[in-house]
Amino acid sequence: MRSNQVRVNVEHLDQLNYSVGELLTQQNRQSLQNERLQAEVRLLLKRLNQHQQMLSQLQDRADRQPLQSSSQQRVRTEQATALQTLPLTFGDRFDTLELSHYSDSHLLVQSLLDDTVQLAEAAEAIDLFSQQSSQILEKQQRLLSGTRDALMQARMLPLSEVLNRFPPVLQQLETLHGKRVTLKLRGTGVLVDKAIAEKLYDPLLHLIRNAFDHGIEPLPQRRALGKPPAGTIELNAYRHGGRTVIEVRDDGAGIDPQKIRQRAIERNLFAPLAAYNLSAAELLELLFEPGFSTAPQVSELSGRGIGLDVVRSQMQSINGETAVASTPSQGT
Repeated sequence: MRSNQVRVNVEHLDQLNYSVGELLTQQNRQSLQNERLQAEVRLLLKRLNQHQQMLSQLQDRADRQPLQSSSQQRVRTEQATALQTLPLTFGDRFDTLELSHYSDSHLLVQSLLDDTVQLAEAAEAIDLFSQQSSQILEKQQRLLSGTRDALMQARMLPLSEVLNRFPPVLQQLETLHGKRVTLKLRGTGVLVDKAIAEKLYDPLLHLIRNAFDHGIEPLPQRRALGKPPAGTIELNAYRHGGRTVIEVRDDGAGIDPQKIRQRAIERNLFAPLAAYNLSAAELLELLFEPGFSTAPQVSELSGRGIGLDVVRSQMQSINGETAVASTPSQGT
């Protein structure tokens, strides 16, 4: 069967994601510029409308100019009668000159009104183009957002890619150390970034080995405590508050706070009195001190000075956090 998957370098996906992000940023800037343009065009249309109203008022005033006095009118009538005896062309020319004082201002106002109307039509056309441009920009932004989401999905891997590697490891530990352990995996379908998934294996392996070595009791001890012969280690992954949480649980002996306190005194981390005043949470936090271990002796699995501080450091490198909680005789 032919696979429908293609391996892609994460760095290439990062570059594509960066480019799409930059395009979205530029699109947002262009949208803001377009909004400002529309605002300016609307302001221009408003002012042109005001200008048109003022010109209309001016035209009305020109049309309502008072008639000349009767004497002026009589003189003009006599002049008009005299003109009738002159050649027609000269009379027409004189009549035009007579009326020019009125008609020039009227025609000027009318011309300005026509220009204002044309300017308003041009501004409305610009406003229409700007609105259409906004619609195109919105569509481009949706497409770019979809592309970015698709790229993010291409970067994601189900946690099963990491968690399914642990059952064989645990089977090998069972064979080597004679303990029976059941491994339960939950949340294998939770998606995480590929770059992060690749960095989860080592810290989770460390925690599983810790749970197997420090947590799960030997078979005789479990029987004495009334526990099932096979211990249980559970890896549970889920999403919470926008973050991915991975819990490693066991039903083993739990962590003895007295052992932590004694070890802290032996390493001179605290004076005896100060150590006895530490709360249970403060004692558990000491487990993340470099080189801190409660193992009585060095073994293949523990006591080598490589403790939970390494796990915390590895998780911090991917912006993760670590915490521990434990109940004696019930598990961690």
